[in-house]
Amino acid sequence: MKFQTILNSSIFIHLIFITYAQGINYEKFQATNPQHVTIIGTGYVGLISGAGLAACGHQVVCVDIIEEKVQKLRQGIMPIYEPGLQDIVLEQVKAGR
Repeated sequence: MKFQTILNSSIFIHLIFITYAQGINYEKFQATNPQHVTIIGTGYVGLISGAGLAACGHQVVCVDIIEEKVQKLRQGIMPIYEPGLQDIVLEQVKAGR
């Protein structure tokens, strides 16, 4: 059951990225009950998941043990490349999520 939940969450987060990359309004995916979420790791899985959850309206904090990644993120520099990631992250930081 937990694996299915994780799989569904992963598909949902990627759906947000696909709609964003295609210029489709992803605001219809807004959470009705926003949660506080902590993501450990800012690599391909963590940062993309955090950005997707923040785009849904959740309050997200991403942490990493690699200080260089954290410093780059604070400067608006993404440590990885994913189409649309920088735009989503910067938009969510500006929104306070």
